[in-house]
Amino acid sequence: MLYAPDGRCWRYDKNYPWGWERAYFRGRRQITVAETDLGNIGLQLCWDVAHADLWRQYAGKIDLMLACSCPPNLPDPTYHFPDGAQIISRQFGATLVKFFRQIALHVFVDTTAQQTSWLGVPYLGSTACGFFRSPVPNPLGSFGGLFLTTGLIRYLPQLRQVEVSASMVEAARILAADGALLASMRNEQGEAFALADVAIPAERPQPRTRQPRPPVPRLAYFMCDKVLPMLSRGTYARRNQNLVGSV
Repeated sequence: MLYAPDGRCWRYDKNYPWGWERAYFRGRRQITVAETDLGNIGLQLCWDVAHADLWRQYAGKIDLMLACSCPPNLPDPTYHFPDGAQIISRQFGATLVKFFRQIALHVFVDTTAQQTSWLGVPYLGSTACGFFRSPVPNPLGSFGGLFLTTGLIRYLPQLRQVEVSASMVEAARILAADGALLASMRNEQGEAFALADVAIPAERPQPRTRQPRPPVPRLAYFMCDKVLPMLSRGTYARRNQNLVGSV
C-alpha cells in the first residue's frame, strides 16, 4: 500500500509469489502506477523484480520505481530439526551452494541496476533487517530428493518438522536513472534508513534499446516459479478449506 499525504492510496499485489509463498498467496497479473504529486511511481514486490515482463509493462509510464522487499537469504540457510540438529547450506555441496548464493546478488543487485537503467528512471528499494525463521511447507516434497542425494538421509524421519532460518538479503538500495548506486543499507545497521538525491526526468523516459534479459539463472525461475509453487499449492488449498469450514 502506498499512501500520499492527502490520504490517496494505491495498492499493489505481488505478481510472482516466490516458491513457498504460494502456500499462502495467489499471484496477480497486474501492475500499479501511482499517479502522485511527485510523478508516476511504479510498484513492485520482492521476487517480482526478477521478472522482465513486469519492468516492460512499466516502460514509458513511470518516473520512479519503488520496490518493497523482505527476502530471507534462503540460498544460504540453516535447517533446524526437532532433535536439535542443524544443517547449514555447505553440507549440500560446494557447487550447489555457490549457485544458489549468487541468485540473491543477481536479483537484487544486478537485475535492479540493469532494468532501472533500461527504463531510465530512479529506483528505491526497501527491505527488512535481522533474521527469519519459519516452518517449511511440504518439506518432504521440497527437500526429500536433496537429502537422499547428499548423504543426509538420516534426517528424513524428522523432515516434516524442519524449520529454516536465514539472515535477510541486503536489498535496500537507491539507484539513479542510469542504474548507478547512490545509497544502500547493510544488516548490521539495524532499523535505519538511507537518503540520496535522485533526479526525476523532466519528460517521462521511453526505453531506447531492446530490453536486456535479467542475469538470473533459468533454473532459479524454474524452481521458484514452477517447482516450489507446485509443491506448495496443496498447503494453500488445505488452508482455504479450513477457512471455509470455520465460517
